[in-house]
Amino acid sequence: MRDEDAWFVLYKGKGQYKLVPRNRAGWLSFAAFMVLIFVPMPLGFLIGHPFWGLATSMALFPLSFILFSRFAKARAKVIDLNAIDENWDEFEAWKKRGKR
Repeated sequence: MRDEDAWFVLYKGKGQYKLVPRNRAGWLSFAAFMVLIFVPMPLGFLIGHPFWGLATSMALFPLSFILFSRFAKARAKVIDLNAIDENWDEFEAWKKRGKR
C-alpha cells in the first residue's frame, strides 16, 4: 500500500504502539468500530432485555478489537520511533562535531 493511501498511522517504539486515523476512510472505519461495540447495549435496554445488550457488547468487544486492530494495521503507514531516535543521536553527534 502506498503512503498516500494509508488510512492510519502506526507509531511503534519503545513501549509505544499507537494507531491513529489519518484520513476520512480511517475515521469512518473507526466510527463503524465504535458503533459495532456500543450499539448493542442501548438496544438491549430498548427491547427490555438489558442483560442481553450488555452481554452482546461484552462479547463483541474483544473480537471486534482484535479484528479492527489487524484491519487498521494492514492499512497503516508504520513510523518506527526507534529509528528516529537513532537518527537523532547521530544528528546531535554531528552538531557537536561541527561546533569544535
